[in-house]
Amino acid sequence: MGLVQGCDKCKRQHNLAKCSDCSSTSLCNTETILPPPIKCFHLNSKFPQNLKINKTCHHVYDSCYIARDVFWRVEQNCGECPSKYQKCVKCNNNFL
Repeated sequence: MGLVQGCDKCKRQHNLAKCSDCSSTSLCNTETILPPPIKCFHLNSKFPQNLKINKTCHHVYDSCYIARDVFWRVEQNCGECPSKYQKCVKCNNNFL
């Protein structure tokens, strides 16, 4: 995943999750015209217990997830549920 910048109309770009048309005479295709990035809790099993970090996600993400592995360790991050987890919930509202 990455940020794509170019010239064209959003309706012609079918594979983009977020897109914004701009028509000013100066360079307008910057990250600042996109909706602000979401924030998610970030936690994995390598962190000290009970340490949660608020993470600003990349512009391409519009959801967070929380997952638990077979040892009941919790992972939280930006994006979709990783396929390695059977117990995982994705959310796209009330991020923090």
